[in-house]
Formats: sequence, structure tokens, C-alpha cells
Amino acid sequence: MVDSPVSGRTLSRWFLRLLFGLAISMAVGLALVKVTVEHLAQRDARMWLAQVEFSIDHLDLGAERLTTLVHKAFIKSASYNTKTPLLIRARPYLTHRFIPVTLRIQTGAIDTIFMSGHCDNASRTLAYILGTSGLLSQQLNIVSPSSAHSVVLVETSDGRRLYLDPEKAVIPRADNRILSPEEARNAMRSGLQLGDIWQQLVTSASLDFYANFHFPEAIFAVQGEPLHIEADVILTEEKSLTLGESNGLSGDVSHAAAKARLTPYWDYIGSRYDRSWMRSLHFHQNTRIIIGLTAPPVQKFITSQRLPIIRGHELIYELDAGEVLRFEDGAAGYDWLRLRSYQDIDYIRFKVITKTSDRRAN
Repeated sequence: MVDSPVSGRTLSRWFLRLLFGLAISMAVGLALVKVTVEHLAQRDARMWLAQVEFSIDHLDLGAERLTTLVHKAFIKSASYNTKTPLLIRARPYLTHRFIPVTLRIQTGAIDTIFMSGHCDNASRTLAYILGTSGLLSQQLNIVSPSSAHSVVLVETSDGRRLYLDPEKAVIPRADNRILSPEEARNAMRSGLQLGDIWQQLVTSASLDFYANFHFPEAIFAVQGEPLHIEADVILTEEKSLTLGESNGLSGDVSHAAAKARLTPYWDYIGSRYDRSWMRSLHFHQNTRIIIGLTAPPVQKFITSQRLPIIRGHELIYELDAGEVLRFEDGAAGYDWLRLRSYQDIDYIRFKVITKTSDRRAN
């Protein structure tokens, strides 16, 4: 006797049931992760608030103490943590706006548990702790031609805006109160010295970032708000410029870009820090740009307004004097397996095109 073949309709129903089951399982898993992480983060945040005896009535004192404690916690973590925890790596996805609110982990919760990372992690941690007290606290991103940083902006119901830097353990202070970023900038522009504005909270504090805080090119925006990062590429004497070496690493590209006053944020394509960013390079000569990646290009991470020539690991652009090469970070796709939306840049080479024969079709 021959068995009857399974109909296509039966297979389709089975497949749909499988997908539905997987979706339900994933939703339940995300919900469990959210509940667990936020419970632990809330517990830790209340502990920190209690430790400094935080009170809205004594906001400046409490904010200063919390900034100091978060700084010390991150310094301690850096001394023994060698690997990035999986939850820290997955944080951009577990907190992403595409995740339903009922399943999305609150911004800063994961950072508060692990107390590990750099200035943005420290800022999200402090913002989360202060947010637990009922204050509107957000990560503030600052970019200058030669450096970049993240701090915390606290906004009170009576209109005050407090600037707190947990990574460097620094606050701007005048008249016995913490200043806003705008007040700190204006104070520096009026001619006051660094030490007259920026208070170092501990011996490990650093003022290195704030020497250029008053520059007109220094810009800042709250995380998630548009930030237009623009730089001028001017090739005069050498008629060429190379950022980074062909070594499979992106860190030297960031350092070289900062040294060339192009901002440090040219070590990746796609979206790495904030999907609201727009990064632009302005060219003053006819220029060929070769962006070498550390791996073969992934099309969904190429967010430039014009398509490049792709040659192996390289993206090649040619622009005329006066043109702009613009990258829209928010247009980047997702690599869900690797938990990222970007690719590292290995090197960037700028070269002036002086002859018609030097030009290639783009």
C-alpha cells in the first residue's frame, strides 16, 4: 500500500504554525529578559541613590556625588573586565525602537548592571540612575573637529539643565550651581579659564576634552536627535592624505581623522553610534576617495548619497571641488547574526585629481 503524499496545503499550515510558535517563543524570551534586566537595574539604581542620600531638594549635591560614584565604578570595572558581555553587545538591538515597548529594555538598564565600557556607557548609566529618581536625564553627544565625547544632560521641571560628565568626573560649576552646556560654553567664550568653570571631582578626573569645548565647530545633541557632523577635506601641499594603515584595524583611522580635524567618526560605514547622525565630507579640490574596509563591503551598510565603485574591499568615490560626500547613518540595514549595523574602515585615502586622464567614471 502506498502512503498518500502530504499536500502542499498541509505543509504550508505546518510551516505557519512553526513560525507562529517561534514568534511566540521569541516574544516570551524577550519579555523574560526585559523583566529580569530591568528588575536588576532598578535595584542597583535605588542602591546608588540611597548611597548618596539623593534628594531633588539638594539636586546639585546629589548629582555631583552620583557622577563621582559612577566614574569610580567604571574605573574599577575597566581594571578587570577584558571581554564585552553579550548583553552589552546586544544592547542596541534589545533597546531598539523597532522592538515593541512592551518587550524593549529601557535605555541604560543594561549599562547600569554591568558598569562597563566607555563614555557613552557611563553616561547611559548615570542617566538611568537619575531617571529612576524621576528626573529627565539623557545622553548628550558632543563632537568637535579633533575629539568626541558623551555626557549626561539633566532637565528639571523648573527649566534648569545640568551638565554631568561621569566618564571624566567633571562638572561645570559657577555661583555654587551646576551649569548647562550652553552656560559652560558661553563662560569659556567670555575668557574664563578651564579651572574657573570645570570642576574635577576626583584625582582621576580629566579636563583634556574641554580645552576645545568653546570652539564654534563643537556641536552637541541629545542621543536620538539629529546631529550633522561635517568636515572639510582640504588637500593643499601634499595633494593626498591617508587615514590609517592597511592593518585590518579601525582605531588608527579614528585617531588619524581626529588629528586631521575631520572628527573621529570616520572609522565605520553604516550606523554605529546613533541612527540620527548625518556625516558629511566637503571637498575643495577634485578628489578621489578610497575607503578600504576590513571585510568585503555589505551593500546595506553603504549609506552614501551616491553609489561608489566597489573593488574588492574598497569603496571608490570621485567628487568635484565643491561637492559633498554624505553618509546617512539611519539608512543602514541590520546584521542580526553579528548584532551590528556597521562595518569597520581599515583606511581612507584622499587624492587630488589633477588631470582628466586621472579620472575614472564613478
